[in-house]
Amino acid sequence: MDIERLRHQLVDGRTRLIGALEGASESDYNAELLPGVTVLTAMADLARHERATVEEARRLVGAPVRPAPAVHGEPARRLTPPPVVHDLAGARHETHLFIDTLLGSHLDMEGLGAAVAALRAIIEEEQDLAARIGSRLPRGPLPPPTAQ
Repeated sequence: MDIERLRHQLVDGRTRLIGALEGASESDYNAELLPGVTVLTAMADLARHERATVEEARRLVGAPVRPAPAVHGEPARRLTPPPVVHDLAGARHETHLFIDTLLGSHLDMEGLGAAVAALRAIIEEEQDLAARIGSRLPRGPLPPPTAQ
Protein backbone atom coordinates (compact mmCIF):
# COMPACT_ATOMS: atom_id res chain seq x y z
CA MET A 1 0.00 0.00 0.00
CA ASP A 2 1.33 3.41 -0.96
CA ILE A 3 0.48 5.81 1.89
CA GLU A 4 1.79 8.86 0.07
CA ARG A 5 -0.37 8.11 -2.97
CA LEU A 6 -3.42 7.82 -0.71
CA ARG A 7 -2.53 11.14 0.94
CA HIS A 8 -2.12 12.78 -2.48
CA GLN A 9 -5.53 11.49 -3.60
CA LEU A 10 -7.12 12.93 -0.46
CA VAL A 11 -5.47 16.31 -1.00
CA ASP A 12 -6.37 16.30 -4.71
CA GLY A 13 -10.00 15.45 -3.95
CA ARG A 14 -10.34 18.22 -1.40
CA THR A 15 -8.60 20.72 -3.69
CA ARG A 16 -11.07 19.88 -6.45
CA LEU A 17 -14.06 20.22 -4.10
CA ILE A 18 -12.93 23.60 -2.77
CA GLY A 19 -12.06 24.69 -6.31
CA ALA A 20 -15.58 23.83 -7.45
CA LEU A 21 -16.87 26.22 -4.79
CA GLU A 22 -14.57 29.10 -5.69
CA GLY A 23 -16.61 32.27 -5.90
CA ALA A 24 -19.81 30.51 -4.82
CA SER A 25 -22.56 32.74 -3.42
CA GLU A 26 -24.96 31.75 -0.68
CA SER A 27 -27.55 30.95 -3.33
CA ASP A 28 -25.00 28.64 -4.98
CA TYR A 29 -24.60 26.74 -1.70
CA ASN A 30 -28.38 26.39 -1.57
CA ALA A 31 -28.64 25.15 -5.18
CA GLU A 32 -30.05 21.64 -5.54
CA LEU A 33 -27.70 18.96 -6.83
CA LEU A 34 -30.39 16.30 -6.59
CA PRO A 35 -34.00 16.63 -5.51
CA GLY A 36 -33.91 17.70 -1.87
CA VAL A 37 -30.08 17.73 -1.74
CA THR A 38 -28.36 21.09 -1.85
CA VAL A 39 -24.66 21.75 -2.29
CA LEU A 40 -24.47 22.58 1.41
CA THR A 41 -26.32 19.48 2.63
CA ALA A 42 -24.21 17.29 0.34
CA MET A 43 -21.07 18.80 1.86
CA ALA A 44 -22.38 18.26 5.40
CA ASP A 45 -23.26 14.67 4.52
CA LEU A 46 -19.76 14.14 3.11
CA ALA A 47 -18.17 15.38 6.36
CA ARG A 48 -20.38 13.09 8.49
CA HIS A 49 -19.73 10.16 6.17
CA GLU A 50 -15.98 10.73 6.18
CA ARG A 51 -15.90 10.86 9.99
CA ALA A 52 -17.97 7.68 10.28
CA THR A 53 -15.79 5.94 7.68
CA VAL A 54 -12.60 6.83 9.52
CA GLU A 55 -14.11 5.62 12.81
CA GLU A 56 -14.94 2.30 11.17
CA ALA A 57 -11.53 2.09 9.50
CA ARG A 58 -9.88 2.63 12.89
CA ARG A 59 -11.95 -0.22 14.29
CA LEU A 60 -11.03 -2.48 11.38
CA VAL A 61 -7.30 -2.11 11.96
CA GLY A 62 -7.42 -1.91 15.74
CA ALA A 63 -6.25 1.70 15.84
CA PRO A 64 -7.08 3.83 18.90
CA VAL A 65 -10.46 5.57 18.90
CA ARG A 66 -10.42 9.35 18.66
CA PRO A 67 -12.97 11.67 20.27
CA ALA A 68 -15.69 12.88 17.94
CA PRO A 69 -17.12 16.41 17.90
CA ALA A 70 -20.30 16.84 19.94
CA VAL A 71 -22.46 17.30 16.84
CA HIS A 72 -20.95 14.38 14.92
CA GLY A 73 -23.67 12.31 13.32
CA GLU A 74 -26.40 14.80 14.14
CA PRO A 75 -27.65 17.04 11.35
CA ALA A 76 -27.18 20.69 12.26
CA ARG A 77 -30.40 22.66 12.67
CA ARG A 78 -29.37 25.44 10.27
CA LEU A 79 -26.58 24.76 7.85
CA THR A 80 -24.42 27.65 6.76
CA PRO A 81 -21.25 27.47 4.65
CA PRO A 82 -18.59 28.37 7.28
CA PRO A 83 -19.39 25.62 9.82
CA VAL A 84 -19.91 23.02 7.09
CA VAL A 85 -16.56 23.84 5.48
CA HIS A 86 -14.98 23.77 8.94
CA ASP A 87 -16.54 20.35 9.60
CA LEU A 88 -15.17 19.08 6.28
CA ALA A 89 -11.71 20.30 7.29
CA GLY A 90 -12.02 18.60 10.66
CA ALA A 91 -13.14 15.34 9.08
CA ARG A 92 -10.19 15.45 6.68
CA HIS A 93 -7.83 16.15 9.58
CA GLU A 94 -9.11 12.98 11.27
CA THR A 95 -8.54 11.08 8.03
CA HIS A 96 -4.94 12.24 7.85
CA LEU A 97 -4.39 11.33 11.51
CA PHE A 98 -5.76 7.87 10.76
CA ILE A 99 -3.41 7.49 7.79
CA ASP A 100 -0.55 8.32 10.14
CA THR A 101 -1.57 5.31 12.27
CA LEU A 102 -1.36 3.05 9.22
CA LEU A 103 2.40 3.33 9.47
CA GLY A 104 2.29 1.56 12.86
CA SER A 105 3.21 -2.10 13.17
CA HIS A 106 0.58 -2.87 15.83
CA LEU A 107 -2.35 -2.87 13.43
CA ASP A 108 -4.62 -5.71 12.38
CA MET A 109 -3.38 -6.30 8.84
CA GLU A 110 -6.50 -8.31 7.93
CA GLY A 111 -8.63 -5.19 8.31
CA LEU A 112 -6.16 -2.95 6.50
CA GLY A 113 -7.47 -3.70 3.01
CA ALA A 114 -11.06 -2.91 4.03
CA ALA A 115 -9.95 0.28 5.79
CA VAL A 116 -8.05 1.51 2.73
CA ALA A 117 -10.98 0.59 0.47
CA ALA A 118 -13.26 2.66 2.70
CA LEU A 119 -10.92 5.64 2.39
CA ARG A 120 -10.82 5.24 -1.38
CA ALA A 121 -14.64 5.28 -1.38
CA ILE A 122 -14.52 8.64 0.45
CA ILE A 123 -12.12 9.93 -2.20
CA GLU A 124 -14.48 8.83 -4.96
CA GLU A 125 -17.49 10.34 -3.17
CA GLU A 126 -15.67 13.64 -2.82
CA GLN A 127 -14.58 13.64 -6.48
CA ASP A 128 -18.17 12.90 -7.52
CA LEU A 129 -19.46 15.74 -5.37
CA ALA A 130 -16.86 18.14 -6.80
CA ALA A 131 -17.88 17.15 -10.34
CA ARG A 132 -21.60 17.60 -9.56
CA ILE A 133 -20.97 20.99 -7.98
CA GLY A 134 -18.70 22.03 -10.84
CA SER A 135 -21.39 21.08 -13.33
CA ARG A 136 -24.16 22.78 -11.35
CA LEU A 137 -22.50 26.11 -10.58
CA PRO A 138 -21.98 28.66 -13.34
CA ARG A 139 -18.25 28.00 -13.78
CA GLY A 140 -18.91 24.77 -15.66
CA PRO A 141 -17.39 21.31 -15.17
CA LEU A 142 -13.99 20.82 -13.56
CA PRO A 143 -11.14 19.03 -15.33
CA PRO A 144 -10.70 15.35 -14.45
CA PRO A 145 -8.56 14.45 -11.40
CA THR A 146 -4.82 14.23 -11.89
CA ALA A 147 -3.49 10.75 -12.63
CA GLN A 148 -1.25 9.15 -10.00
